[in-house]
Amino acid sequence: MNEQETSAIAGGREEFRLHPAIRWVVGGAVYFWALIFLVLLLLPADIPWHTYVSAVFFIALFTLVLIFYNGLTIVADQYGVTYRGLLSFRNYPYETVLKVDAKPGITGIVNYHVVTRRGMLYFSSFIANHRRLMEIIIDRAGLHRGRR
Repeated sequence: MNEQETSAIAGGREEFRLHPAIRWVVGGAVYFWALIFLVLLLLPADIPWHTYVSAVFFIALFTLVLIFYNGLTIVADQYGVTYRGLLSFRNYPYETVLKVDAKPGITGIVNYHVVTRRGMLYFSSFIANHRRLMEIIIDRAGLHRGRR
């Protein structure tokens, strides 16, 4: 049994973050559009102004997405599940969890819906070890005993 499994059985704390490959792709998009903007600046002057605006827009868009995703963390500990986003913080004790659904999307992305008395918790397969997170929630909320 590895350390993560031992920690989960004992009710330890585990953090779940965005899959690293997605961070690399979004970060690569920032660099790609920055390179496009640099090339536009070095080209002769017959380029319409809205082309520069478009490049700046995509740099800003992917930078904001990267900041948002880097701030996203879901923590499972002995008390419940805590969602920490860029501007939000929500705690869901296991005893408030009523149901967990996993719904595959058209693109192959799995969306998880955790229904609690405190509201909904959503996460997707963009989160590394998302299946493990779902299993922890189901196990610690007692849903495997028929409440699922």
